Amino acid sequence: MTAAARALRVPFAAALPDLPGAAYLLALLCLVFGFASAEFTSARNLSNIGLQAAALIILSLGMTLVILTEGIDLSLGAVLATCLLAASSSDARLYLRRQYYSGWSYYPSSSYYYSYYYYKPYDSYDGYSYHYCIYYPSQPRYVYYYNPYSKVYWGRFDTKGKEGEQYSLLAEKDRKKKLSDIPDKAFPKPGKMPEIPDAKDGERIEPPPKELPKGEPKDLPTEDKPGLPK
Repeated sequence: MTAAARALRVPFAAALPDLPGAAYLLALLCLVFGFASAEFTSARNLSNIGLQAAALIILSLGMTLVILTEGIDLSLGAVLATCLLAASSSDARLYLRRQYYSGWSYYPSSSYYYSYYYYKPYDSYDGYSYHYCIYYPSQPRYVYYYNPYSKVYWGRFDTKGKEGEQYSLLAEKDRKKKLSDIPDKAFPKPGKMPEIPDAKDGERIEPPPKELPKGEPKDLPTEDKPGLPK
């Protein structure tokens, strides 16, 4: 390295904290992904990253102690695989759920909240299909279900109705693309939750989460996505 290069490099290096190179690489990656997506730095996404990295962090701490004592442990991968196998076999239902709801996001151009309802028509179905749950703060009593494939509203859930009798399933002729085109009288008397779309075993949709968003969003994602009703 030339003297001129050292003169340029040393003042810059001296201004930086004495941290491992991996720390600077991590900071650089955070900056890149932060600029690429506004949701990267959201509390929900950072929490999700922390949960995914937790197992590796715990294993790394254990390996660090082993290496500091001048030892080595080659069984780490086998132990991790055994633990994952035991967890998946004993509680597989938790990780392979038949249906579930995502968190709420806000659709600013139409002033409503939406959530994904993910479902499997049958247990062996590869992946998930989904519908949207639409919640208008101006109509706080109802959660509307929207089919993104046929692009119609097909029912609503009465949050203040009698438990077990809260879903109004629209007749085929009354299902519309715009909620404003569906008269209130078209919604029948609430009854049981309908069956999971395309299900053949009679499994019914689980009710939406009881905790509904209130007012304007503060820390929720605000994004317009294709496929949502206008």
